[in-house]
Amino acid sequence: MTSADWSDVPERLARLAAAPGAREVFGAASHSWRLEPPLRAGELAEVEAQLGLELPGEYRSFLLEAGRGGAGPAYGLFPMRRLDGLWQWEGDGADLTDRSTLGRPFPHVEPFNPADGLPDPPDEDDYSSEEGSTRPRTPTGNGTTPSSSRRSTRSACCTCVTSAARCGKHLS
Repeated sequence: MTSADWSDVPERLARLAAAPGAREVFGAASHSWRLEPPLRAGELAEVEAQLGLELPGEYRSFLLEAGRGGAGPAYGLFPMRRLDGLWQWEGDGADLTDRSTLGRPFPHVEPFNPADGLPDPPDEDDYSSEEGSTRPRTPTGNGTTPSSSRRSTRSACCTCVTSAARCGKHLS
């Protein structure tokens, strides 16, 4: 089992709680800078048996040595509690944990971009209206502005982050 040293967590949380403005930190009113008591080894064994999996090593050591939930980012870490004989995470949103998916292998074992596979954003020429367009209106002889006469007015080249006015390499 992977183990981390969680012994300084109570002291660090106490320092955070005592810092000026600690009560104004987003979510602090929810967790009050406290962790719930750690799980006992037997309880962790029950959790893993009920879920049908072994939790990741660092999370296991956190649950056994630091606490079963509480203080953490935003509203904190969902506390693990036994309700009606079943171990589960509790809190606003914890019900989003679908127990049937927890035993599946994590699909992302290599770096990935969640935007991969999404369609490219539309070109401004694809918009049906001129309203809100950032392109300048370049009237033709008859007062209209055909698509072919419009030029990009992007403020920066997204390829080289140069001012669009100075970049002649990527923007045309």
